[in-house]
Amino acid sequence: MQPLIVLDFDGVICDSAPENAATAWRVCQFLWPKRFPAGQVPTEAIPRFCAVRPYMETGYQAILMTRLMQENAPVEQYTTSLTEYQVRNLARLGLTKPELQQLFGAERDHWIATDLDGWLSYNRYYPGATEALRLLARTARIVILTTKERRFVQQLMLREGIDFATADIYGLHEIKNKETTLAQFVTSGEYSSVTFVEDRLATLQRMLPVPDLAEVRLAYATWGYTTPEQRAEATREPRIACLTAPTELTTLS
Repeated sequence: MQPLIVLDFDGVICDSAPENAATAWRVCQFLWPKRFPAGQVPTEAIPRFCAVRPYMETGYQAILMTRLMQENAPVEQYTTSLTEYQVRNLARLGLTKPELQQLFGAERDHWIATDLDGWLSYNRYYPGATEALRLLARTARIVILTTKERRFVQQLMLREGIDFATADIYGLHEIKNKETTLAQFVTSGEYSSVTFVEDRLATLQRMLPVPDLAEVRLAYATWGYTTPEQRAEATREPRIACLTAPTELTTLS
């Protein structure tokens, strides 16, 4: 049996925060044209979004976060009450989570279809990440487990010349949640070990009490969308190994 290495994508392999910001802004221009005038995404919108990216769990939330920034909401609404804000304001704005997911994906599709190079330029791989993927693939099965849609991961992999099998990418529409999918890998009995790498501490913490995941090795990608407080908290959990650079991924197989 071979080991299985399961990797989150955004924040572990690829830094897509600028693209998240730009796509969200374009959706906001469609939804609220009076608040978000037509034209290029303002230069200052990108770093503002990147600063709060650690508090986002999945792409469509970037739309509401961008609306928050436009309203000059206090930072606490990102850090402590983003979920509450979403529920309250989806109703207020007359929108639903599936609608925002569809709008976010459709805007990406349109951008890719009309300006692929421009879309790709807003995404970058972390230094050493693609080399680590290629080395790991020699001794382990590599699976991507992400809340990003599968087709967008495939586009970004192809840009780097990585022909990643569709079956090895578990995206937004292929998973219920990450812990359930991980448990399926463990209980299959096909692997000598299972390792999961994630940059969102709350996701790793959800894994800790799950009985089927007791033997899964958990690794925290501190170079991703993390904060000093989260990194300090992670060091206090014995089951979570803190990695400091993508090159350390090669030590997991």
